[in-house]
Amino acid sequence: MGMLQSTMARRKKRYRRRGNDPFYLLALGLLGVILAPILGQLNVSALFSMLFFLAAAIICFAGAWKLLRHWLRARSEEKKYQHLRTLEDFFAIDEIEFEHYVAWLYRKRGFHTEVTPPGNDKGIDVYVYENRLSGTPVAAIQVKQYRGDVGRPDVQRFVGSYISKGIHGIFVTTSSFTQTVYDFVKDENLEVELIDGAQLSAMAQTYGVPHFVKEADTKTDLEKFSNKLVLSEDVVHKAYKRGCIDDWERAFMLNNLHNTKLTPKQRIRKKKIHRKILNHS
Repeated sequence: MGMLQSTMARRKKRYRRRGNDPFYLLALGLLGVILAPILGQLNVSALFSMLFFLAAAIICFAGAWKLLRHWLRARSEEKKYQHLRTLEDFFAIDEIEFEHYVAWLYRKRGFHTEVTPPGNDKGIDVYVYENRLSGTPVAAIQVKQYRGDVGRPDVQRFVGSYISKGIHGIFVTTSSFTQTVYDFVKDENLEVELIDGAQLSAMAQTYGVPHFVKEADTKTDLEKFSNKLVLSEDVVHKAYKRGCIDDWERAFMLNNLHNTKLTPKQRIRKKKIHRKILNHS
């Protein structure tokens, strides 16, 4: 019974997510606008055809409006966050804004994110989804804007908040972690990624650049270093050991080293990781 309720809840959540997606609304509205004249030629009352067309037009307008708002928000966040690079920059914003910044960084990595409401996050500040239409998250993030080291109790509480959901955990802090935290994660074999201030700053340097610069540099950079560094499993493992790439990036590269049927988003992600490995080689 519990499993059935959980499955139904996931389906409802997926439906709500699709209903809020601007592309989904826009496509649905355009389909309705196309079907409205066809209904007019069938044995359907003129009033019904007109109401159907009006409803489709409203849905289409709602999708276009949401798409415009999404684009404007992305542009606004680009201007607001692209200059944040160092620990001093991270402390220049408040805790809530810092949570939104971390969520923005993961969106720049190609994921969809949702920031939980303040005061009701139950230990989880950001949920990470594979894409906008994903019904369930793939990871949970806790963000700590600390100056002192993060200890084992903080990580234990975070693990307790997400482990029952069966998803990956990511703990992000502006400071560092004590050795007891690393021992705890290793001894318990926990699916949690620890990102300290230095790693966060490196991530900001890689992903926190203006969108137009990244796309412009992608092709030219690959042309410049494609012959200098041939990616292999050994190269990827060495880059991971040096801290150039994280767990997700290593797994992604190992799974797609020789995959020629990547989606456009996957190709861009692979190019970014390729560039990171080169810059640290």
